[in-house]
Amino acid sequence: MVLAISDDGVNLGDELLRYEDFPAYLKSHRRRYPTTSSLEHRGDDLALYLDNQDWPAVLRFIVDVSNWRDNAGSRVLGEVRKGLQPSFLVNQFASAIDAMFEMWESTSTSTLMEVLTFAVSEINRIPGLTTPYSSRILRFLRPDICAVFDSVMSGCTGLACNEDNFAAYSIDCLKVESNLFSAGVTNPYHYLGKWDAADVDLALVAFYLGWNDSGL
Repeated sequence: MVLAISDDGVNLGDELLRYEDFPAYLKSHRRRYPTTSSLEHRGDDLALYLDNQDWPAVLRFIVDVSNWRDNAGSRVLGEVRKGLQPSFLVNQFASAIDAMFEMWESTSTSTLMEVLTFAVSEINRIPGLTTPYSSRILRFLRPDICAVFDSVMSGCTGLACNEDNFAAYSIDCLKVESNLFSAGVTNPYHYLGKWDAADVDLALVAFYLGWNDSGL
């Protein structure tokens, strides 16, 4: 477990983010980064319809996801281009996507840990990508089960940005999702009010960084 999860909320350091306050912090994060929704739609299209000829779309997706939050796209693009093999690029995405889509709601925690670790390791094999950016890519491909483990949550938790901690953090976000459901807290960005790992992460990051647009 990466997060300190309780019946009342999630402790980040000495502060408690209560479940009822998650929607306000989620809104604060999404307002700061309005490209989040469009990237989710693009990720959904890639996850469902990836084709061997889609390597330019995959490359653009990597750049745009890398630009999300810290404008690192140009640097990441330069690194990826150094060893760029279009077929390899698509194959690594396809391998990660296929592994994640083999899971069901009944998947055990240990299996989910294995699958997420494998998925991020497949993206990490692309030259120029490491877990902070690979976890972002998976987050936009499968926001229902993947969170981002980059320098923000690494700094918050004191844990290294590696494959195991990405997987463990994503699983913790799913546990928080379950607690939000039990608490009757709905997600204002989902038509059914459902939370996913990615939106839990957005709220946690906003809380940790003090992004609060609603006066809580």
